[in-house]
Amino acid sequence: DPRAEFSPPKFRDDVTAMEDLKVGMVLEGVVTNVTAFGAFVDIGVHKISDLKPGMLLEGQVTNVAAFGAFVDVGVHQDGLVHVSAMSKTFVKDPRDVVKSGDIVRVKVLDVDVPRKRISLTLRLDDEAAPAPAGGRPDRSGRDRDRGGQRQGGPRPDQRGARPRPASPPPPGNTALADALRRAGLTGPGGADR
Repeated sequence: DPRAEFSPPKFRDDVTAMEDLKVGMVLEGVVTNVTAFGAFVDIGVHKISDLKPGMLLEGQVTNVAAFGAFVDVGVHQDGLVHVSAMSKTFVKDPRDVVKSGDIVRVKVLDVDVPRKRISLTLRLDDEAAPAPAGGRPDRSGRDRDRGGQRQGGPRPDQRGARPRPASPPPPGNTALADALRRAGLTGPGGADR
């Protein structure tokens, strides 16, 4: 067996997508399968830490759920294409777009190595999330420096919703109380007549 005589492959950092491949390039990789029509050669994405936002990859859909599809991109951890990242138009059911076993082209939006989460999109012109300075942002919804209170504006899932008052209005100072006063059924302080 001559394989023991070969040196281990050296992977290049400048080839991160199919578009980076050029005719005549010499690359080192590992032959993973040989078929009648050619050979499959792995040229470098092995671990989740090898993935970078913006990479274009080909993968196989492994599961489809109501919230999106899981895609195997070859790093022993499936990435998620959220239903909102499947099409430029509204997708009611992800099964209308992909099914298990489909080979799809995806773009890496975000990689969370500690949590082993890969965020992908089928919309190849989507912008990848820039890596935040100083590590990952706190996504818990709390600002730990302010005793658990959130800062600024509505929560991301409530954009466009009407803001709720900070505390319930004082008794007698509601729309119902105003209507009853106008009808002459209560007094000015909200007391019954």
